[in-house]
Amino acid sequence: MLEAAAQAIGLQGGGRLQYWITRVHPTSDRIPVAAGFTPYRDLWRLRRSLPALPTTISTRPFTTADTEGFLDVNNRAFEWHPEQGGLTTDDLAAKQAEAWYDPDGFRIWEHEGRIGGFCWTKVHSDVTPSL
Repeated sequence: MLEAAAQAIGLQGGGRLQYWITRVHPTSDRIPVAAGFTPYRDLWRLRRSLPALPTTISTRPFTTADTEGFLDVNNRAFEWHPEQGGLTTDDLAAKQAEAWYDPDGFRIWEHEGRIGGFCWTKVHSDVTPSL
């Protein structure tokens, strides 16, 4: 099936084909590698209980005035990432329109008057327990 998908894309002029493995075990890469795929990224889903540990790092909620600075930091940090690295103003607005978006969970850290980092929590309340 992987080879057929690659051939179909090739017949349409080429492109990029990604194969995601959701239930990973030590031999998960064997079949896709045999079909010509190259592993390039591992996705880890990490969880922790809340509230978080106390910290001296001060953050604040994202505001629309932060859009340009956020996009600059995000796109530099994720330059290599196929979905995250080229985020635009329209992409950001679309993400903020998603059901999971919580404005208070989009935190900005400033350093010397500029955005130095951010944290964007994505809580899925439609499952139990919430993720």
